Amino acid sequence: LGVRLGGGGGGGDTGVKLIKRSNLVPLPDSETLRVCRLKAQGETNFDGGFIQSTRWPLEVLEGSLTSAPSEASPVAARVGLDLRITRVAPRSRLRKRADFDNQWVTWMMIDPNSGFAPLRWQSHVGPVVVWRPSGRPVSSDDMCLFNDFLSGLLDRFGDGDVVPDRDMNPAAWAKAKGEILKNRRENILEQGNNPIMPMNPYDDINI
Repeated sequence: LGVRLGGGGGGGDTGVKLIKRSNLVPLPDSETLRVCRLKAQGETNFDGGFIQSTRWPLEVLEGSLTSAPSEASPVAARVGLDLRITRVAPRSRLRKRADFDNQWVTWMMIDPNSGFAPLRWQSHVGPVVVWRPSGRPVSSDDMCLFNDFLSGLLDRFGDGDVVPDRDMNPAAWAKAKGEILKNRRENILEQGNNPIMPMNPYDDINI
């Protein structure tokens, strides 16, 4: 459920605030998008885990209520996906440089020709929200799937075996997506249902 805070209360402070119930205004789904939040390495003390499917107001993501700009993932754009990255406030205080690391986001922002991300996405990244301007959803399973795709590309960058026009296009993405999902299903069947460390079947795929 998305809510709008009335009576002030902005500012990006990560401290605890008491909010009057009367100042919580529910937002209809038409004003929010289903997005995925990727936490920074040093964030602690909140529910949701490293990756979290959630909803954010469109007006915040588009920048009308914040000065935080969004950037598109270059690799995602080449494979036909418009995935936008918006930096957001951390949910706990980040003190050390390493606390701001966010490897999945760094991978999302690599240059398709070099395999390296710009310096601004290599360190001091912090937590982000991944979303699509079309309004289509982005789930935690989507991010796991795309991260698997990027991991395979980066391994091949190390071997000098990446040709962007061949390996980063909608057809290449569709093929890799099908293989990743097929392999995951087969691995789950082979390993059985492990109640201690269950394997995510990637059921909520939207990209």
